[in-house]
Amino acid sequence: VVFNLASWTEKQSLADWLANQLNTVYYVPKKIAQKWVSENKMLLLLDGLDEVRQESRKKCVEAIKQFRNDYGLTSFVVCCRIEEYTAINTKLSFEGAIELQPLTSKQINTYFDRFGKSITRLRQLLKKDKTLQELTETPLMLSIMVLAYKDVDTNKLPALKNINDQRKYLFNTYISRMFERTTRMSSSPFTKERTLHYLSWLARKMIQHNFITYQIEVMQPSWLEDDKQRRLYKWIVRLSGGLIIGLIFGLPSGGLSGGL
Repeated sequence: VVFNLASWTEKQSLADWLANQLNTVYYVPKKIAQKWVSENKMLLLLDGLDEVRQESRKKCVEAIKQFRNDYGLTSFVVCCRIEEYTAINTKLSFEGAIELQPLTSKQINTYFDRFGKSITRLRQLLKKDKTLQELTETPLMLSIMVLAYKDVDTNKLPALKNINDQRKYLFNTYISRMFERTTRMSSSPFTKERTLHYLSWLARKMIQHNFITYQIEVMQPSWLEDDKQRRLYKWIVRLSGGLIIGLIFGLPSGGLSGGL
């Protein structure tokens, strides 16, 4: 079972957190979730140790080690980027480790060959731009690059020396291309500007509350920006509740009156 450690907090033991995640993410009933954890029913993949808040990573490693002492028969794997893991003072005591290597030039070219002449200009640009070359070494950035720069005149792309600036420009270009897709509904009520506005707000709130995977049920009134918005939310909920109750009890009497 895959769990993302970014939502772990110091207030919870790893066992309690696992049971809670089984319930909220995978909809496993609470009693069954607790049983699966306590009876070593799962093989765990704990992803994103590097996505845990920096000040909490050491505590998270300690919680994993404590869980291993308490539930030694449970097999699990922990994933983390090497740079962030090296910076943690406390280390995990596992039987082994596997480090994923950057994509090789041969692997990158094999992937590019799928797209033929549509990325010829991108290939030419990569020969000149070492910063962009570095971004191709990860599968995610490589696929985004193809989607963003496919059939694009690379002569119009700015020469950015800083990798963070290059990454930011790449993501912005990718987002623009996604809005230009022919499969996007032309009748969509949300403009590009509104969509980006709401997605940016959602991203900020998910970071603030330690959520990596979006689930609508985790959104709470506390996410609203100010007291005015929260009061408006309460008013809408009460109004909706009143209408529902009115419909439930009003329809039978209305039906009888009509019949009489």
